[in-house]
Amino acid sequence: MYKTMLQKEIYNKPIEREVNPAVSASDMKPEVINVEIEEYVFTEEIVIGLYNVINGIREANVSHNGIWINGFYGSGKSHFLKYLRYLFHKDYASKAFERLAQAVKECNEKDLGFAVSNLDIANIRNWVIDRANIEIVMFNIGSVHNARANDKNTFTEVFWNEYHRHRGFNQFSLPLAQYIEKPLAEAGKFDEFKAMIPNWDRDAGQYVNTELDLVLETAKEVLPSLSIDAIRRTIVDDTMNVSVESFATEMARYAEGKGEDFRLLFLVDEVSQFIDSRKGLLLQLQEVATELNNKCNGSVWVACTAQQDLSQVVAGSQIRQTDDAYGKIMGRFTIKVSLSASKPEYITKVRLLEKNGNGEAELIEMYKRKKAALETQFQLPTSFNAYDTQTDFVDFYPFLPYQFKLIKLVLDNLVDIDFIDKQQGGTERSIIKVAHTTAKLAKDEEVGNLIAFDQFYDTVIRGSLTALGQRAISNGLGMIDEIEDEAERNFGRRVIEVLFLICHLQDSNKLVFPATLYNVVTLLMKRVDDSRNDIKLRVENILEYLCSKNIIRKEITKGNVEVYDFYTEDEREVAATIDNQMVDTSTMAEELRKLIHGYLTNISNKKTFYSRNASIGEKILGRNYLNANNPDMWVNFEFEDEREPEIISFSNRDGNVIFYMTPAFRSKNFYEDFYWYCKVQRYVSVALKLR
Repeated sequence: MYKTMLQKEIYNKPIEREVNPAVSASDMKPEVINVEIEEYVFTEEIVIGLYNVINGIREANVSHNGIWINGFYGSGKSHFLKYLRYLFHKDYASKAFERLAQAVKECNEKDLGFAVSNLDIANIRNWVIDRANIEIVMFNIGSVHNARANDKNTFTEVFWNEYHRHRGFNQFSLPLAQYIEKPLAEAGKFDEFKAMIPNWDRDAGQYVNTELDLVLETAKEVLPSLSIDAIRRTIVDDTMNVSVESFATEMARYAEGKGEDFRLLFLVDEVSQFIDSRKGLLLQLQEVATELNNKCNGSVWVACTAQQDLSQVVAGSQIRQTDDAYGKIMGRFTIKVSLSASKPEYITKVRLLEKNGNGEAELIEMYKRKKAALETQFQLPTSFNAYDTQTDFVDFYPFLPYQFKLIKLVLDNLVDIDFIDKQQGGTERSIIKVAHTTAKLAKDEEVGNLIAFDQFYDTVIRGSLTALGQRAISNGLGMIDEIEDEAERNFGRRVIEVLFLICHLQDSNKLVFPATLYNVVTLLMKRVDDSRNDIKLRVENILEYLCSKNIIRKEITKGNVEVYDFYTEDEREVAATIDNQMVDTSTMAEELRKLIHGYLTNISNKKTFYSRNASIGEKILGRNYLNANNPDMWVNFEFEDEREPEIISFSNRDGNVIFYMTPAFRSKNFYEDFYWYCKVQRYVSVALKLR
């Protein structure tokens, strides 16, 4: 007997596995490295960026030695930086280049004019593995910066300390590393020294502060040629020359004699956040890169990641294009990589949703059987695509392609209005997290079920709401909880969650994705064979209920489209006050009279017909107006008589003109809108009297 597959059985890699969307530059555990190499998703932008960087470092014939990698928060800058490290690391280069070569091959299959060839990659790979001697110093500058350090030498001290850490020295005391640990290491005595002082690697900084004499005497014992008195004065008086020039000279000495294929790479994460518009820090970075380039002959490189491109960082630091410093800074970083055009939906699809053979076969068969329903059930506004092809269905299932575009808009807009935490914005990192969390929760559902849009709220957004965001949805959820029927109460929560997600889009986004009944119904559908009409009726009931409770309101756009939106707290208070206004038949008749007289001008209680003057009376909802005492003619605006017009006309008496308005007035939507209009008019009149 045929057994339907579960969703967790269709993926090429277990969907339950740990997927860390946020890459840490300092996390170098073997299992993390393997995942970061195996699951790195290459776009054409990334392939070209990696090639430009690794080729520039190999050739070392560009005018300067700086690399600037920019992309918005969560765009994959840290992962890009770490992949560079893997490409240049002897232990991981073979596997990293293998994956890069496959990506280049796929790019060339799609684009015959692609700028990178497999021969280019093979040449660099051979250089890295067979000839190159590459050392990498990688760090997040905000994490390792000593806040008490000299601001004038911030970058120099950080670079020097991290270089010392790379060599196995302490990164807390520059003179200790430079004048004790380095000479001991060069003499082959450093391990002997560390064996004599317990926990040196962990407590070196503390030893210098509390037991400096012990440190110096032990070093002297191991290496008698050390001048410990001079070293003591330098440490105590803090007189070490920590200039950019001295640091660059030290790097040149280190590179000297290591051959033309030696490279020392400083990979520095999150530089723009650290600089943070501080001109002095930016100029320091420029000076470090300049001196390293001047003294090290292309062997020492500086690669920085940033959320802005370099010109934006320069402008933010109040450096004008006409300033000499502008050209110097821009010229230091000749290799530039932008990750701002990354495609989170593509990266998510490749990293998470790739199917195995059985899963692909199951989905292809399902698409063939359900093709017509898939093409009609899930259609949305033009720019939000559902499944256009069989390939789309296989690639994106259990999601719909448009969901990634829409959730990105939703996350960005909720961040903009401070409804969710900033780090949850619509970045590559957030989309991967949302998709992975949602797919994991659906893993035990049968293949055929789809991810509905409200599930994104449950998996990620609920836990990321700020106090402001919680207030915005709490009233609606509270009203839904008052629904007695459990099934409808649960369905109502789904409706209000979808409304929360799409009603808070920016106005420009609402133009392309309005909160219409049709769109809400589409976003809630979970199965191909669901009755759209049944879901529509249930959604309508919930929307009417929420409108009646002043949680949401219905509006008519200029294009005559019905859309829904939440009341703000202030609007809800006003709406509640309006809702409490008393409206009776007299009120409704008076408002109808005002509206009628607004359209039918020159109405009076007398009219001249030929030579005869006639008095005119007016009836609205049983109330008499104009000449109400036995007029010669009645003009009756009929809103309540439900008989057929023909029957009314046959029974009509002389002197009675009837405007038959019942069908319009008995329209539920019209009546509710008019009833609300009357309440608004009462509210306004009361408010004016109180002024």
